[in-house]
Formats: sequence, structure tokens, C-alpha cells
Amino acid sequence: MVEVLRDVDSRTKWDNGQRETKSIRKFSDCFITFRNVAPMPIIQNRDFVEKMIIFQHNGAYYIYYSSIPDKFCPKRSGYTRGYTMYAVNRIKREGNKTIVRTSTQKDPQATLSGWMSLGMIGGKSAENISNFRLKLMARIRSLTNN
Repeated sequence: MVEVLRDVDSRTKWDNGQRETKSIRKFSDCFITFRNVAPMPIIQNRDFVEKMIIFQHNGAYYIYYSSIPDKFCPKRSGYTRGYTMYAVNRIKREGNKTIVRTSTQKDPQATLSGWMSLGMIGGKSAENISNFRLKLMARIRSLTNN
């Protein structure tokens, strides 16, 4: 699972929640900077420029994301730059199950009323996480069957 998430250049092949992903610089297998474009309902598409740090602790893998300064990847015309304060995935094998826990805080640089935000995102968050998990698992199965 960690290998699939580490391969940012192939993410759009299995995750339709990303319009574009491209690595900027790979410092090591555990430290990568990349740009992704995420389609957003109602508001203009957003691009995010982030660093990904992967480490292992107490039998679990942690994948940490946060934005990097704009100077490392200039803003693109036609997109609004969003910012990731933090996002972390904790992945741990427990028996015959893989447990994934996710926490994230992003600023898409948009002004929406509270009811509109809840209407667009509220019930969709769990659905989006569940759909992402299903797509991720399908991608892993396709790689292990080849």
C-alpha cells in the first residue's frame, strides 16, 4: 500500500479524485515533493504543492503531507493554489486486516457559507474516504496479480 501511495506519478491511473499528479523532486524513497490538481465542485480547480514524508514507527507506516512554499513551484494560470496544513495516513497490519487512519486539514482558498460547505462535503467525506480506500485496494490487487 505504501508503495502505491509513494508512486505519485501513477496516481491518476487509479484515483479519479486527482486530475493530475506529478513529482517535482524525489529526495529519497521517503521524501518526495509533488504537485496535484484536484477537481472541486462549484469552485475553480485547485492545485496543491506538497511534500510527502514516509516513515515507520512501532510497526506502522506513516505518510505525512504538507504544503511547501510557492517559490518551489510557481502558481499555474487558471488554477487557485490550495494549501495543506497537514495530512497523515497511518497504515498498520493487524492480523489479516490492514488498518488505515487518515487525518487532514486543507485550505482550498475558497469562501463558502457554512451550510454550503456542509452540504457539499459533510456527508461526502466518509463516502470519499471509502471510495478512495476501495480504489487503493483495487490498485494494489491489480499490481499483485501481475
